Amino acid sequence: MTQRVSRKATIALILALPFLATSFAQAGNGNGNGNSNGNGHGNGGGNGGNASHGNSSNAGGNSSSHNGQGQSQSKGQGSLHSALGALNAAHASSQAFAHASANSQIGKLKAYYLANQTAVQDQAAFQAALTSAGTTQGNFNSVMTAYNALQANPNDPTLQANYSQALTTAGLTDASFQTLLNAYQTAQTDAQKAQSLLNAASNKAPVSAQTKAALDAMLATKNITAN
Repeated sequence: MTQRVSRKATIALILALPFLATSFAQAGNGNGNGNSNGNGHGNGGGNGGNASHGNSSNAGGNSSSHNGQGQSQSKGQGSLHSALGALNAAHASSQAFAHASANSQIGKLKAYYLANQTAVQDQAAFQAALTSAGTTQGNFNSVMTAYNALQANPNDPTLQANYSQALTTAGLTDASFQTLLNAYQTAQTDAQKAQSLLNAASNKAPVSAQTKAALDAMLATKNITAN
């Protein structure tokens, strides 16, 4: 009787094994999927948040940088426009300069530009003359100082000696100095004429060196010639 019961229990256990295995497998998959999905969602949320905030921060920084550059350029242009004042007429076309009347604002700028070009050429000629004479601007200035003092009192022997010594130091003769002096005075006279015409065209005289440089750069693009 006992052997029969044991055999029946063994058979029942064998028949139940497949169902138990399936149940354990499902339970394992459930835990695995649950843990896997849980970890996946957690990491995804963290990375997404970091990426979003990082990009937003960078975007804000770049936007601020571009705005700063734009504002700086705008202020610079506005400052130059204000400094030029009436000289903003230099923005006119080349054709407008070609047909400008002498008394118009564009005509005044044209007269200044032509006079300034002459002054620039005269200054270049003077510098070339210094080089040709084998002397320097500093030496020329020393001789001119001694020369001017002598002109005020031509009979003073001390001033005569000073002038002669200055010529020797500069490597010049009285004749070569006179040639340089003529070139220098021509350059100075024409520079003063150009400055006078610039002040006449401006409503904000005296014109600063920076403003003059900006004006000259604009006028140089207008193909201005004497009629």
